[in-house]
Amino acid sequence: SATYVIVGAGVHGLSTAWHLAMELKARGTGDGADIVLLDKSGPGAGATGIACGCVRNFYMTEAIHPIVRHSVDVWTYDPVNFGFQQVGYVSCGGADQEDDYAKIHASQNRVGYHSDLYAGKDAHRFLKGIWPDFKTDGIGVALHETRSGYAGTQHMVKGFADRCAALGVKCHWGAEVT
Repeated sequence: SATYVIVGAGVHGLSTAWHLAMELKARGTGDGADIVLLDKSGPGAGATGIACGCVRNFYMTEAIHPIVRHSVDVWTYDPVNFGFQQVGYVSCGGADQEDDYAKIHASQNRVGYHSDLYAGKDAHRFLKGIWPDFKTDGIGVALHETRSGYAGTQHMVKGFADRCAALGVKCHWGAEVT
């Protein structure tokens, strides 16, 4: 019996258990011992273990921008233990995509996720400033997210699992949920 049961120890399950344990403790309504985390194999054994570690906010759907902004806050909470490398993210498109990029840029900045937008010759200068041999033919727009980066998958899984354990979350591996 448990007050809270979380099924799956991928990035979402681990993060949920960790955040819930912190929230229960902060509110004084419980702690990690009230949480059971179940996985049929072990932490990061499914899709999380093979996922790309790109952490960025370049999405056309504006509703996701505040969620990803918060996600980056999580990565930067403990970048060493989560394996987060803040190296930035650059996306380039043709001149016909300038309006789409401008919408993404405006939405990101509205939610406090700073990005820089470059168009035309400014995009070429920006790209050449980073990569002098970059071929800018056909590039009409570039967006640069400085807070973005990547996380080492196995490093991240261990970091999140360690956070859960430190807060007393009970983890059970090899548990089949039907």
